[in-house]
Amino acid sequence: MRPLLPLVTLWALLLALALAAPARGDRTQERLKLPGGRELVFELITPEPFDPAATYPVAIILPGGPQTLAMAQASLNYLDPLCRERNWIVVSPATVGDRLYFNGAQQHIPALFADLRKRFKVEADRFHLLGVSNGGLSAFRVAIDHARDIRSLTVLPGYLPQKDDADKLTRLRGIPVRIFVGSDDQIEWVDASKTALAACQKAGLDVTLDIRGAQPHAIRNLSPKDLLDMLDGFRETTAAAASPQHAEVAAVLDQLHALAAQADEDGYFALFAPEGVFIGTDATERWNVAEFRAYAHPYFSKGKGWAYTPGVRHIDFSPDKAVAWFDELLDNAKYGTCRGTGVLRLIDGRYKIAQYHLTVPVPNSLMNRVAKLIEAEEKKRK
Repeated sequence: MRPLLPLVTLWALLLALALAAPARGDRTQERLKLPGGRELVFELITPEPFDPAATYPVAIILPGGPQTLAMAQASLNYLDPLCRERNWIVVSPATVGDRLYFNGAQQHIPALFADLRKRFKVEADRFHLLGVSNGGLSAFRVAIDHARDIRSLTVLPGYLPQKDDADKLTRLRGIPVRIFVGSDDQIEWVDASKTALAACQKAGLDVTLDIRGAQPHAIRNLSPKDLLDMLDGFRETTAAAASPQHAEVAAVLDQLHALAAQADEDGYFALFAPEGVFIGTDATERWNVAEFRAYAHPYFSKGKGWAYTPGVRHIDFSPDKAVAWFDELLDNAKYGTCRGTGVLRLIDGRYKIAQYHLTVPVPNSLMNRVAKLIEAEEKKRK
């Protein structure tokens, strides 16, 4: 399905809102210099009063229509001034050049993430991403491409901009996805929203579709309070993710994958506890550190590592924080979506990997066929 042209009525409504709301002292227009001499211009709202040393939730709203600065300003008018009263930082970027944030301009979003992290202490180090109309398509695009940066995804409305995006939705596991669409919207938007819901459900996501009765493309009966209440609800699960221990464990796991890709044998195995165990995808693969190193050495010594890119990750701790356990989704060029689970424990004040288990999740619909293949393979081995 090709992206639909934005509605003129939506443009008119949002532009009217933009002209109606005066600028505030804590609402600014910022410019981010990009490689090649271009600039990313974005509207920014900070809480009132603002404490530079404090940690704040940060929402990024990708605007609709042509995603111009006027549309970005209109997007912020919707939440201003309630967002500042409830201690939210809210950002809306205009597009760069003549491309939208789902067909080329999304390449600049990582620079925006980095700039915001330099300016502010971002709660849980992840962003709540919203999108309106074309911004909804853009929000799906950005979330799929940068799942590790996203805390929640809300589209009003929006759908998957490319057919093959459905195959990548597993990256969003653990991220709440909320889809809104008006019942009186063009049927293409309603149908596309339903298709997005089905794809998200198939991928095992936390997703809902709210079809707002008697509402057009520009949904009018979702109040700023309702929206911020929903976003604040998502924040309740981020407290643990904001802890130093959480950040340290996440850093160890990130380092593990980076060193494996670099074939850095010494650095890689230094991350394991002395009693560490690696469990591979084959039922026979359960190795202690020495055995695993013997297996990996022929590859690492030739500069051949393995590249698994982490996506959504969950980390939990024992009450005394001495033990951590995790599960994470991984992308691999050969095997597709994989899952890593394991345990870390504190040794001399640093977390070390006591167990790492690599698996390939099997969809329930394929389990019978896969089980038969495994059974046949085991018979061959005997």
